[in-house]
Amino acid sequence: MRKGRWQRFRRLSRDEKKTLVQAWCLLPLVDVCLRAASFESAKKALGVVVGKEPSVPDLDVEPERLSRLVEIASRQHLWPIRCLPRAMVLEGLLRRSGVDCALQIGARREARGVAAHAWVEIEGRPIGEAENVDERFPPLSRTGA
Repeated sequence: MRKGRWQRFRRLSRDEKKTLVQAWCLLPLVDVCLRAASFESAKKALGVVVGKEPSVPDLDVEPERLSRLVEIASRQHLWPIRCLPRAMVLEGLLRRSGVDCALQIGARREARGVAAHAWVEIEGRPIGEAENVDERFPPLSRTGA
């Protein structure tokens, strides 16, 4: 870790550090499951690690900040972590903290094929995304709760 990154990490709160490390560990697990198996197997692996039911919140990190920490963690790996593993990890961490949220997957046709994107919504509002993400990528179906 470069000196600047280490200094920024040290300035995080205890809960933010814990969240960042958890996300950093979970992201490659989910990504490898998605690449090697399926969405369902990745969802199952994530559920085993973070739990399927909301627990007593052990972290004091706001959803927008949690989203930012997951994004930061996704940039610290040897390979690019795509939007679907990021969204799945964010959803898992939010649910474990007792936040009711929904994973959304949207797609649109483009000249070269299909473009897709995954994100998380709380009460219909995207977290860590542009407000119009569902206009750019119309949701395929509602996958939350």
